[in-house]
Amino acid sequence: CHLGPTSGVSATGGSIRSVNPPFSPDALQEAVLAHRGGALLVTGAAGTGKSSALRERFALLVEGGADPERVALVVGSRRARQTARDALIARLPSSLPSLNVLTFHGLGHLILRERFSALGYAEPPDVLSAADQFALVQDLLQGQDQADWPAYGHLLTLRGFADQIRQFLLRAQEARLAPEEIEASADARGLTGWRELARFYREYLDVLDADRVVDFAALIGRAEAAMSASKAPLLDHLLVDDYQDATFAQEALVTSLRVDDLVVAADPEAHVFSFQGTTAVPSLRFTEVFEGAAHVDLSVPHRAPQPVRTDAWSAAHTSEEHAAIARELRRLHV
Repeated sequence: CHLGPTSGVSATGGSIRSVNPPFSPDALQEAVLAHRGGALLVTGAAGTGKSSALRERFALLVEGGADPERVALVVGSRRARQTARDALIARLPSSLPSLNVLTFHGLGHLILRERFSALGYAEPPDVLSAADQFALVQDLLQGQDQADWPAYGHLLTLRGFADQIRQFLLRAQEARLAPEEIEASADARGLTGWRELARFYREYLDVLDADRVVDFAALIGRAEAAMSASKAPLLDHLLVDDYQDATFAQEALVTSLRVDDLVVAADPEAHVFSFQGTTAVPSLRFTEVFEGAAHVDLSVPHRAPQPVRTDAWSAAHTSEEHAAIARELRRLHV
């Protein structure tokens, strides 16, 4: 059922193409392929064929006459992007001018390239690399008056503090938190340091706007703003994989695209990237955000036909959990 490993190669017109096993959907996957518009949530455990069903749906849409430029598959990482592209190139019989298999940041790039004028920009904004963003944060911190930082002033020159501030700025934008909200939380809890962070956050956003640049988090936010300000949709069909690891900003971007055909796949139980600012909430509330959305729960295991044994334990407190993990790592190492 999966678009599995290459089983051979064949020469066609002087080029070599991979030969993949044909996709044979089970009954539940067939329901995903037969979806005829609107929003659809596809859930299922690992190995139930969520990614394969999305790739096959992409191929069927193109083969059915959909404009390839207006069909996009969004995946969770560069590695997943390459895997999906390779599978689709092998699956589709003819070459395409472009293949919109993207990460969320790639989708943001696409939107700003096409709709930058909706933001009042004369040209698409430059995107700061991680190194450039760190340099900007470090430079801004170096120029701060220590008297304005009663809680954190003694840390302003430290490289590690600058990196923590860089991460904070990304996480705050991904969570769609405004400086005013952080200030309100600071006042409610009596945390002076939070007010310092909120003030610096506002200054940082002002610098991005003045320089017409975006960091990786702001790229998503600006793309969402551009689509919200645009009257015409950019895409007709949008497929999103690994939606259990979306951010609130990415959820807002998906909503702003206003596509007639939206299919997302998620396994909320597999959400593991909270430390990078992602959350399972968008997948859990998908049918609420998109009223009338259908839901298909895949249950046929294709990766491991035999039942998988799972050993689990629970800890009463996070510290006990961390200690147990440390013991296990030491045991494995020894």
